[in-house]
Amino acid sequence: FKCVSTLNSPEEIPSSFFEDLK
Repeated sequence: FKCVSTLNSPEEIPSSFFEDLK
């Protein structure tokens, strides 16, 4: 699970990634 990577570089994570977390 790329939790740390998301916090370090949110711009590299697509919006769909956050939608899957919901």
